[in-house]
Amino acid sequence: MSGKLLVSDIMTNEIKSIYYYETIKSAAGKMVNGNVSFLLVTDEKDNQIGVITRKDVAFRVVRKAKNPEDILVSSIMSSPIATVNENVSVIDFARILGKKKYRRMLVEKNGKLVGIASISDIIKAVANDKI
Repeated sequence: MSGKLLVSDIMTNEIKSIYYYETIKSAAGKMVNGNVSFLLVTDEKDNQIGVITRKDVAFRVVRKAKNPEDILVSSIMSSPIATVNENVSVIDFARILGKKKYRRMLVEKNGKLVGIASISDIIKAVANDKI
């Protein structure tokens, strides 16, 4: 196993987002239509202020029998945003995910978000003989 593979080698560059004032129903629609399980939450000036996952929708809204049309993204988003540098090795990234019990993290380069990397990306790298 090589430690040379970096987070930047396995990350997805496109990050889908949603405004904090949109509803959970809208967030669920964006997740389904975009085939993603994670949305970056932004304010009206496009500042990144949090994240929301399908797990948040299922457990913080549906499980509690709340109406997705009445709940705003801001009320269930997680903040602050956890990031990892693009130059971190995939092995170290796996350790970080395990320690923090995260499934994914946003990837940064020079203080700017440039992508997202997840456990699934690590598994794909293993399956494709990159690790």
